[in-house]
Amino acid sequence: NKWRNKSFLEWVYPKLVLWHNWILNNRDKNKDGLLEWGCDKENVAVQILGKESSSYESGMDDTPTVEEATWDDNLNCCRMNFIDFSSIFALDCLMLVKFAKELNKNNDAELFMQQYTNISSAINKNLWDNERKIYTNRHWDGKFATEISPTSFYPMIAKIPTKEQADELVRNLLDEKLFWGEYI
Repeated sequence: NKWRNKSFLEWVYPKLVLWHNWILNNRDKNKDGLLEWGCDKENVAVQILGKESSSYESGMDDTPTVEEATWDDNLNCCRMNFIDFSSIFALDCLMLVKFAKELNKNNDAELFMQQYTNISSAINKNLWDNERKIYTNRHWDGKFATEISPTSFYPMIAKIPTKEQADELVRNLLDEKLFWGEYI
């Protein structure tokens, strides 16, 4: 947007699409439209496998939100849908829509918008804990994760919550017992 460097966008766009498609094809192991952190045994440069590798993949080493998840050795992933990963992917869809339109790739733009609609709908349907009024991770057995974290607010950057959900999220953010307080 700032530099209007279309040649750079033309160069990077196919690479971004490849990465996006890899995530879509490799991190929805239970095929429910939401994403799980995991690992790939054949692509591990440093031999850290299992649940520990998924924590590193998330970039939030030793986070309680990953610790609570169980590991599936057959699928090489956590048996939990993650609000952070799913929301980041939704935002990625929106950015790819914008890039595709800039490059006059209207079919791509439509595809990425459909993916955004699908994952946003799945997030609102499955990762919104109506009892606690917050987004949270969810175990594959349907039970919501007990741990919440700042990742509960990630859907806001991807424009996923309804106005009512966004209002509830702000209330949770300002609640001194949850997020606000001495160490925000």
